[in-house]
Amino acid sequence: MDDWGARAAGWEPPEGWTRMLAIDAHTAGEPLRVVLGGFPKPHGRSVLDRRSDARARLDQVCSSRTTKASAPCAGTASSGP
Repeated sequence: MDDWGARAAGWEPPEGWTRMLAIDAHTAGEPLRVVLGGFPKPHGRSVLDRRSDARARLDQVCSSRTTKASAPCAGTASSGP
């Protein structure tokens, strides 16, 4: 049987991929991801302005439609119906 950990330790992402540092967890059974670094800083003065900018300009970074940055672990399968 292959040692997955040994193979994964030497893996390098393809050039051009965005590298983010994040912690995946579950809170009350719901998936939670805290991004610690690597995510581009949203522009704006208020939280609402930064949220709007992130949705308009940075959706491709965090969207499960275009990246592997989808919900932690099993995603909706672990959250119930």
